[in-house]
Amino acid sequence: MRGGIRRWVLQVVKPKPAEVDAKFLRVGAGAYLHGESVLALLGLADVNPRHIKVAVPRRARPSLPPFVELTHVKTDVRTTLYEGLRAQSVADALLECRGRIETGRLLEAGAQARKDGLLTTSEWQRVRKGLRS
Repeated sequence: MRGGIRRWVLQVVKPKPAEVDAKFLRVGAGAYLHGESVLALLGLADVNPRHIKVAVPRRARPSLPPFVELTHVKTDVRTTLYEGLRAQSVADALLECRGRIETGRLLEAGAQARKDGLLTTSEWQRVRKGLRS
């Protein structure tokens, strides 16, 4: 797997599966990786973001390293676990990155994610439709 986030997590945090969650970022319960950070974690779309993007459902002001970027989200989002980290689904992450990553790269990443079993057929169809609209 590629990606600065994964390297950082494995080299600095060295998480144990039972302990791993966005809590390792000292953000708190309900926090999860989103957007480019999900793609980087899984080695999709050839991204290497400068910041680890973490979404939080409620206001938080923890003391964080400068490479962690918090985003407040107002709605409940369905999350999953990738590499032991709570994260936005690949489908939602691909759609969230529209406008920041070229559509062609996102479509390639979606095809790779489908091949790797990270997207269901219906999610892949939803992503393709969303990226082409």
